[in-house]
Amino acid sequence: MPQSGNPHQRTDRLSQWHSIPLTHHEFFTLLYLAQHPSWVLSKEQIYEAVWKADPEHCGAAVANVVYSLRRKIGEGYIKTVVGSGYRFVGVNTDSNFTIAIGFL
Repeated sequence: MPQSGNPHQRTDRLSQWHSIPLTHHEFFTLLYLAQHPSWVLSKEQIYEAVWKADPEHCGAAVANVVYSLRRKIGEGYIKTVVGSGYRFVGVNTDSNFTIAIGFL
């Protein structure tokens, strides 16, 4: 895509991407949320899918991982739906950035 002022100069979009190190639970929580965009997923659903364990004792594990993810990727990608769970929006409405998930 040409930059303004010089039509021969191109900007590589990939060079603008940043790698963010995530823990196992952070990565798979983000992936699970991203696989269900705009769905409201409960802590129990996330815990069962990511931890592969009975969600009866999930406690604050999911909330802690979501908190950590928000600190790393930004606040606008994972929304809290009070009394229901979390929703992944994919585009940070506060900054117009899009998140891409993948392995390096």
